[in-house]
Amino acid sequence: INAEYMGGSNKIGIDGAMALSEVLGISSSLRRIDLACNGIEDEGVAALGRALKDSHCLEQINLSAIEMLNGGADALFEGIRYNDSLQVLDLWHNGIGAQEVATLAIALIENKSIKFLNMEDNNIGDAGAKSLSEVITKNSILININLTSNHIGNDGAASLSESLMNNSTLMNLTLDRNEIDSDGAFSLYEAVNFNPLVIISLKQNRVHDQDTLSMNSPHLLFK
Repeated sequence: INAEYMGGSNKIGIDGAMALSEVLGISSSLRRIDLACNGIEDEGVAALGRALKDSHCLEQINLSAIEMLNGGADALFEGIRYNDSLQVLDLWHNGIGAQEVATLAIALIENKSIKFLNMEDNNIGDAGAKSLSEVITKNSILININLTSNHIGNDGAASLSESLMNNSTLMNLTLDRNEIDSDGAFSLYEAVNFNPLVIISLKQNRVHDQDTLSMNSPHLLFK
């Protein structure tokens, strides 16, 4: 029997997250957990991280907008590092910055199961993009990464571009609503020409010559 816990916006709090973590650690049927918009804070996040180490069946977890701070993030990412079943990780809108994503990057390099990563609406910046570039270079499992609204500029785009030239599995990289201008877009244009497997979305950035770039490479999306 496949089971799921759909607790989005239910205000389960720290106690609820800890109780759920106990179930996760021993369950052989829990496939999906949705805790979006629950204030489970560091203590609850850390408990989930510890449980993920022991979970071998969970495939999807939605931790969007859960008021996660540094301490909880470190424990969560440590759990992700050793988990062998999780395929979808949603971390939308958690205030994750460059320091936290550097820890996540270490976990993702070691993780052998996650295919879809949503980091939309965080604050990783160019430094965080550089950390994730190392993941793209070394990880052969991820196929979809969403970095929409993360204050990524040209330096981050250049790092991502270089990593894509050393990757043969990533299929979609979403960079909508960042701070990339024509120079950064050209770096990514070179990447998709070298690696035609990946599609990069650059909607609502600062690119002025969109028509020329998209005409020359249908793998760059501006609209």
